[in-house]
Amino acid sequence: MTEAAWTQLLPAQTLLFSAAVLLLALLRPVLRRLLDAGAVYLAWLLVPLMMLSPALPRMVRGQVLPVPVQMLERVVPGWPGASPVSEGLAGASSASPPARFAGLASRRAAAPALMLGLWSLGAGSLLILLVRRQRRFTRGLRRLDRAWQAPAGASPALMGLLQARLVLPMDFEQRFSAREQALILAHEAVHARRHDNAWNLLAAGLLVLQWFNPLAWWALRAMRLDQELACDAAVLNQPQTHHPGEETLVKTYVTALLKSHPQRALPVLSTGWAHRHPLLERVKGLRLHRRPRWQRLLGRGSALGLCLGVTLLARAAQPVSANEAYERMMQFLERESAVMGVPPLGLVVQLDSQQGQEGWQHKDAVFAFAHTLQDTYAQMQLVVPMKDWCLGLHLYRFPGGEFRPQSEILDKDCRKTLTELQPMQLGKGQTSLMARLPGGPQEVVQAQVGLRMEDPRGDGFQALYRKQVASMSPEQLAQMAGHIEERSRDRSALRAQDKAWRQARGEQP
Repeated sequence: MTEAAWTQLLPAQTLLFSAAVLLLALLRPVLRRLLDAGAVYLAWLLVPLMMLSPALPRMVRGQVLPVPVQMLERVVPGWPGASPVSEGLAGASSASPPARFAGLASRRAAAPALMLGLWSLGAGSLLILLVRRQRRFTRGLRRLDRAWQAPAGASPALMGLLQARLVLPMDFEQRFSAREQALILAHEAVHARRHDNAWNLLAAGLLVLQWFNPLAWWALRAMRLDQELACDAAVLNQPQTHHPGEETLVKTYVTALLKSHPQRALPVLSTGWAHRHPLLERVKGLRLHRRPRWQRLLGRGSALGLCLGVTLLARAAQPVSANEAYERMMQFLERESAVMGVPPLGLVVQLDSQQGQEGWQHKDAVFAFAHTLQDTYAQMQLVVPMKDWCLGLHLYRFPGGEFRPQSEILDKDCRKTLTELQPMQLGKGQTSLMARLPGGPQEVVQAQVGLRMEDPRGDGFQALYRKQVASMSPEQLAQMAGHIEERSRDRSALRAQDKAWRQARGEQP
């Protein structure tokens, strides 16, 4: 992944991560009161789902925010099925900035690299710290046949990922009674059955990625606490843990917790019976864990539904990405071309221009058409925004498949004509244009314009199209996707109307 892609991905992922954690922080007190501990622990699935939401399909279409009309008219003065050309693409191919702005431009270019370097330093340092903590904890254990043995006074724990091993202190049998030992082993068995160490590894990975985010450190502690509370609830709800005539189960559980010595630095791939999580909160929650089975199942279903619902809404609210807009356009072309029975068309504009004393610059702009230009009379106007001016194109098609394109130079708002229309020929040479820009310093623009038609499904055209879409602003991408959806809805409505009309007259639709 390139440096630019990382600098765009990291803020987006941080926003999604923070939104999920803040929502859970607000809902945890309510969820604890209404649902059981297992459902609260399951609700943490919202965090990875939110971070993966950009890769999920849009099950719910978001409402595109309106863009100023003037901007729309400048980018796409009339939607003919063509792709809007962004001003960012024009800026990318323009001449280098003046010398007085060179230092500022270089500093702006170095800022993403500096941010990426700082993030990499922090993430790498935290990763090394977590690995060293894991190794230090492992070196302090003695390997036995079925378990590992920790020094006396340590807390029981479950160690490992794929083949989890039980870690018991040397004084396990002396410190805990037989009943307490059974509860501890049942607690760790729940951890093993739920593969909690794998979830702990995922949480630690997210912490490494979000090491600079205070919410990540709080989320790790809160998630581990909910994990322990969920295991407590699972043990207390097991029917085999109840034996008439013995002391109260909750009292035995509390006694076992108080006998344990919390671990100060619990490694990633381990789940402990007692560690730095507040024992008082666990003790208070023990009396709230006894719930009927149907309530536990309902709570888990509610938590899972909450996670999926919030994720789908978050996906719908996210702006359209360049890749998504590109894929929508390709699907739109294929669908419309299949309905119309004609292949799609692609127009490549080859523009060489010079403004004032700047050097000559080259730019390729592409447009894609589905069925607008059929074998009939048709007219279309396109614009290619540049630095302080626009290139206007008028494309005419006549019966027999004849194209008669014309070009002109417009002002920077793409409204006022600065030159006469000049006829062009597709795929045959270039047309020369020259105009004096109005207002401010009198600068002359010279342009050499060439046009050619290509199949938009070809590799060459798609490479240019991907590059052009990638340089569009979020507003332009949203507008492009909105136009595609609008045209698709209109097409579906017309099909439904035609089908109903034919069925009313007994015709075959």
